[in-house]
Amino acid sequence: MEEEMEVLEQEVQEELGVSLQELRKWIEEEVERSEAVRRRREQLAELQSLVEEKEAEVASVDQMFDTASQSVQECEALVRKMYVTMGLTYKDSSSEDEGAGPQGPSEVIEIDDDDDDDDDVVAVECSMISLIYRPDD
Repeated sequence: MEEEMEVLEQEVQEELGVSLQELRKWIEEEVERSEAVRRRREQLAELQSLVEEKEAEVASVDQMFDTASQSVQECEALVRKMYVTMGLTYKDSSSEDEGAGPQGPSEVIEIDDDDDDDDDVVAVECSMISLIYRPDD
């Protein structure tokens, strides 16, 4: 294999008047000067910058979720403590455990706040009162 390369290099040297190494260097220089290569490198640099920006955003969102999760856990601990203080039993459940909709009859009460937006609604159920807030769209 090495012998074949030497023969090839000698043939290139004789035919073109340059060594194979000089030919490679010249080709690399011409490629570097190419407008298409320059544009692709700029696009690649911009894409790399966007990827790094998105990775930073993901890290930030992950941190916010971690903080929110910790806050919910702390809030739940406070609610448990309050239940114990009031002599009640705290039932640990999630909305997934309770089913998709209300379990019993409910009544919806709208709050008139002198504006035309119907964004404040209170749903009163047999065993629970919840406030549903719909922000302005």
